Parts: sequence; structure tokens; C-alpha cells
Amino acid sequence: MISGSGPMITAISDDFVAIEGRSNGGGGIVSTGVYGSSPGVGYGVYGLNTGGGTGVYGGNTAGGYGVYGSNTAGGYGVWGASNSGTAVVAQSTAGMALRASAWHSGIATVANHVALIENNSDVGSADVLALRINEAVAAIGSGNNYITFFDSGGTSLGSIQGNGAGGVAWGGPGEDYAEYLLRLDPSETIEPGDIVGVFAGRVSKATDGADQLLVVSTAPIVAGNDPGEEHRAVYELVAFIGQVQVQVRGPVTAGDFIIPSGLDDGSGVAIAPEAITAAQFAQVVGQAWEDADNTGLKTVRVAVGLVQSDPTVVRLVERVQSQEARLAAIEARLAQLEAAPASDPAVGQ
Repeated sequence: MISGSGPMITAISDDFVAIEGRSNGGGGIVSTGVYGSSPGVGYGVYGLNTGGGTGVYGGNTAGGYGVYGSNTAGGYGVWGASNSGTAVVAQSTAGMALRASAWHSGIATVANHVALIENNSDVGSADVLALRINEAVAAIGSGNNYITFFDSGGTSLGSIQGNGAGGVAWGGPGEDYAEYLLRLDPSETIEPGDIVGVFAGRVSKATDGADQLLVVSTAPIVAGNDPGEEHRAVYELVAFIGQVQVQVRGPVTAGDFIIPSGLDDGSGVAIAPEAITAAQFAQVVGQAWEDADNTGLKTVRVAVGLVQSDPTVVRLVERVQSQEARLAAIEARLAQLEAAPASDPAVGQ
């Protein structure tokens, strides 16, 4: 047993490896080159480099871990510090090069995350994280994920991936682009798929006199205007554009317009494009993309935020313009008749 207040082992090398740890398998920590553990406030492994090299380097070529650091209270499992080079390099040709695990829950504060990557520079051009794939720009497509999100069973929930055109795309099962909007009445119960009225930026299932009519998101892929986890209870995530499963009463045919039912319960009804009136069109929240014969309340896939490009809009505008022109002509003729003397032979023609 070695004890004391100084280092247990000091190794210095001028031109090669000061300490090499190698495992051929077996034992408590299987296939681990270096294992560092700290039961207190110190560090499991501390690597310091001050001149262009590497503080700690862990390599793995056939399973196991390049570097394994464990800490049970207050410190760090692995700490790497460098003044001019790379603090920690993790490299693997067969398994994961780096893995971090933690057991945290609660509001998304810094301390409740598994990992923190920070740049301590106070210069305005400071950057934080770089992700690189060793392929040419044109070759990086949807099969190249820069970040992938998984559930506990390993199912992908979405990814940030290449788009094959020199950029990246956010890919996932979400169907609409939404924003958080404050409820008009914080105690009102509003559910995903409900039609809501917007009153000066606040939402309610009441729709009469609303500034705008929208639908509460059912599967957002983008969530903007987030007030923060601690404030979301009085907000609704409302779809601005995309596909939403909307609560609709009565039969629906794909292509029908969906407007509020007037019951102020979040439900809508379907109106055929050829039957819709101008007043009803002003209330359209979206267009149905599927049929539903059920006459009761059910969810229907509806495209929201796209109605403005529908040809029905053009037809309604043309109809209004034609009616206005005819009305103007009639009013002009009436004015002419009223101004003409009774003996005018044109009167009565």
C-alpha cells in the first residue's frame, strides 16, 4: 500500500510514453487500457499538456474503452487540460470513441445535462462545437447524421443530417412548424388538434371575433418562441404551417376546407370548396388531406398554413371583383337616370 500527500506515481519521459496501460481482457474492467477512479472531490484521471501535444489520449481498436474514467462524488471521472493542443483525444476503429453517461432528471438546467461543452473565451467570435464528416460536400446526404436522437430502445427520433446539396437538414417524424402562444385564460383546457382563436397573440377555444384561427400542434418538428420549461404550463404549442391531426365533426372528403364548428370546443367541420362562402373562407384553418366517413368527432389530417395558394381564393376574389364592377355600373346608370330631366328621350330606355 502506498500512502502520503504527494503523487502516488510520477513518470517523466523526454521523448516517448511516460506511462502505458494495457489490458488483454478479463478482470473487473474488461479490456480497459487505463482506469481512473476518484471516490471524493479529486479526479479519476487528470491529464495536462502545455506544449502542443495531448493531455490524455485513449485509443481502442477492438472493443472495450480507450479511456474509462469513473467518479462517484463531486469531481470528474476524466479531466483533460491543454494550453495549446488538444485536451482529450478519443479514437476508436471498432466501437464508440467516447461515451458519457449520467443519472439526472428535472428542469433542463446546465447541471441536469449529461455533458457540458463550453468555450470560456469572452471574444465575440468564440465557437463551441464542431462536427465533421470525412467526405466531400456533395457526398454528404441524408445517410450522414451529424447528430441522431434515440429513445431508450435505440429507435431514432430524428437527426441533423446532410441534405446532399452542400448543407444540412433537420429530419424526423414531426409534421408541423409551431410556436408557443400564451393561453387567453391560463386555466382553460386545450388539447393537441384543437382549433383555437388568436386574440392579440393569445389563444382560446373560443373562435368568434378572433384575429386569426389556428390549430394546436400534434407533432411539431420545430417549436419556436419557447418560454422555457418552467413557464410552458400556461402556453400552447400552435402549428403555423405543416400537417396537423385536427378534431373534426361530420364526414370529410379530401380537399374539403376545415372551419371552426362554432361550438367553441376545439372542433371543426368540413366545407366542400365549391360550396364555401366568402364568410366561411375567412374562417378556414386548413384543407383536409384524407377522407373520413364517420359522422362523429374524429381526427383528420389537415394541411395548415397553405390555403392561400388554393385556386378557390382566386375564384372568390374574381367573383367579388366582378360583382363590384357590376354594382358600380348599376350605380352609375341609376345616377344618370336620376340626373336626366323627365322630357329626356333617354329616360326609360
